[in-house]
Amino acid sequence: EQYVMPSGLETNFDWVISARTIDTPVYNGSWSAFDDEVHDFAAMFGLPSDWQEYVNITITLNGEAYAGLTGDDFADIDGKAYKGYSAGEYKVNFSLINGGNNLLFRSRPQQDIPVSVAKYKYTVEGWTDNDEYSQVIGTLPSYYDYRYVDDEGNILTTSDMEYGSYYYREVYVKTKYDGNAEVDGETQYRFMMPLPSGVDKTPVAIPTIDSSKTVYYDGTERTFNEATLKELFGLDGFNSDYMEIVSDVTGATNAGEYKIKIRFTSGLYCWDNGDGTTSADDVELTLTIAKAQLPSEWSSGGSLPTIDIPDELAGCLDNSAFNYTYTDEDGNTVSASEMVAGKKYNVKATLKDEYAGNFEFVDASGNVLPDATVSTSHEFDYSGENSGGLIDGAEIEKMLREQNEWYRKLLYMFLGVLAAIAVIIFAIVILFGVYLKKDNSRSKFVEAAIEKLRVRGIDYNDIDKDNGQH
Repeated sequence: EQYVMPSGLETNFDWVISARTIDTPVYNGSWSAFDDEVHDFAAMFGLPSDWQEYVNITITLNGEAYAGLTGDDFADIDGKAYKGYSAGEYKVNFSLINGGNNLLFRSRPQQDIPVSVAKYKYTVEGWTDNDEYSQVIGTLPSYYDYRYVDDEGNILTTSDMEYGSYYYREVYVKTKYDGNAEVDGETQYRFMMPLPSGVDKTPVAIPTIDSSKTVYYDGTERTFNEATLKELFGLDGFNSDYMEIVSDVTGATNAGEYKIKIRFTSGLYCWDNGDGTTSADDVELTLTIAKAQLPSEWSSGGSLPTIDIPDELAGCLDNSAFNYTYTDEDGNTVSASEMVAGKKYNVKATLKDEYAGNFEFVDASGNVLPDATVSTSHEFDYSGENSGGLIDGAEIEKMLREQNEWYRKLLYMFLGVLAAIAVIIFAIVILFGVYLKKDNSRSKFVEAAIEKLRVRGIDYNDIDKDNGQH
C-alpha cells in the first residue's frame, strides 16, 4: 500500500519495511472420507483469510488437474477452484505470489501434500423379511436406496413381477453419489412375489440323495448338475420345471464333502416336511466324494516290490506317489544299497502328503487301515538285481554324493593340469628371455670386434676369404 506521511513531521527520516512471513501450510487431517459436505483446502491447511493476496494453490485429483467444484449443486459456492466435495486422491502444492524479499514462508512447504478421501462404505449385515418390502437390518444411509432386479440383473418395478415368482430386493448407490459411496455384504435379498388370496401352494416331497451310493475319487472333475447328481448320487424328487440347483462349487475334483442347495424357482410350490407342516426354504444336501481305496497288493517286476496300482486309478496315480521303507529281519531300517542278495526284507509304502487327501490304504477285507496313509508290510526275498525296481531316497542320495565327489576329483585334476601347463609356459618364457639377452650380448661383441679390425685397416670380408682358402 502507499503510505501518506502525517503533517508536522521532519522532512527526512528512515524506516524499515520488513518482509512478510506466512505460516507454512500444514494439513489438519480433517477430511478422510466422503461426507456430502464441501471442504475448503485453504482452511484445511490453516491459511489466513486474505491468503489469495499472497499464496497460489495448485491441486490435482487422481493424477489430473483439479477443475474445482462443478455443476448446479455448487452454483452458490465461492472459491470453487480451492474447495472439494468428491472422494479421491488429492495432491496439494503451495507457492508465493511474487515471493522473494517481500514474502517468505516460515519454512519450505512440502510438495504434493496428499489428501486422501475414501468413498463412504456401507456393509449390509442382513435383512428383515417382508416379501417385496423387505429391508436391511438397521438404518439405510441416505446415499443408498432399494430397487428390484431379476436373476439377470434387470431392474424391475412391482408391476413387472409375476405372482409366485422369485426376485431380488437390492441395495444400490443413488446416482447422485456414484463414485463417492459403495456397498458390500448381503446386498440382495431373494423373495417371492406373494400369491393372491385364495391361491394355495402345492406341497411336494423334499429331494433326497441315495445314501447307499458311494462315489470314490478317480481324478475326474465333477460338475454338480442334475444329470451328475442323479447318476452318481441318486438324486430323487428334483423337478427342473420349478426347482434349481445352487452351488458355489463349479467343479469338484478332490475327495471331501460338498454342499448344494435345492431351491424353488416358483412360489406355487412348497416342501412337504412329512409332519403336517410345509416350508419353502432352500433344502441343503451334502455330497461326499470318498477317498480312492488302495489294496496293499504288491508287484514284484523287479527285485524291489512296488504297490500294484488298480487299473481304474492308473490315470491319476503312479508309484511316484509313495515313499518306500525297507527293514531287515531284525527290524532295522535299510536302504536298497545295503541289502544283501538272498536275504529276506520287509517293505511298506507311505502316501506322500499331496496324495493322502485323495487315497487311503485298505486291508484284504476292504477295511481302511488304522493309518490309512501306510500300507501293510510285505516280505520279499532280495535277489540283488534291481532291474525295473525302485531306488529309495537314501540310495539316490548316496549316488548323488558319489557323483559329486567324482566331479570334484575331476575338477581338481583339471585344475592341476592347467597349473602344470602354466608353469611350463612360464619357464619357456623365462628361458627364451635369457636366450634373447645372451644373443644380444654376443651380437654386440662381434660388432665391436669388427669395428676394431676396421680401425686397424683390416677388412673382415678378406679375413673370411682367406679362411675359406685354407
